[in-house]
Amino acid sequence: MHRPLLIVGGIFNSMLALFHVLLGRQIHVLSGVTPDQRALMEMLNAGGTIMIVFFAVGSFGFASDLLNTKLGKLFLGFVSVLYISRAVEEIVLSPRFSAVIFGVCVLIALIYLALLLVPFRPARIEGQGARVTGAR
Repeated sequence: MHRPLLIVGGIFNSMLALFHVLLGRQIHVLSGVTPDQRALMEMLNAGGTIMIVFFAVGSFGFASDLLNTKLGKLFLGFVSVLYISRAVEEIVLSPRFSAVIFGVCVLIALIYLALLLVPFRPARIEGQGARVTGAR
């Protein structure tokens, strides 16, 4: 159950990274904002995009590390917190609430929260843990 959830989370993060790349183009041609505001928006979008790509790469390529190490658990926790906070921001700060953005953020947060909270037991490999008791 854990690895498929990581794949789904990675797919969602990949789609959001692509969305943010396209959003960067829209920000670049945005009218009605000062050059300083545009620059700040582009910098924040670029940093957010890099972070989302990091989440996707971690989800696709480092499943074992994420599920079995303290740093991996920290990663899962931070992904959950980021998307929970983004969902709350959509309600509190957004001038136009988007149910789609809110729903996607809540879904991603729940995926990574489940990965963090549901115990992971690696599959037992046949012969693992056997002791060698005699000389050959």
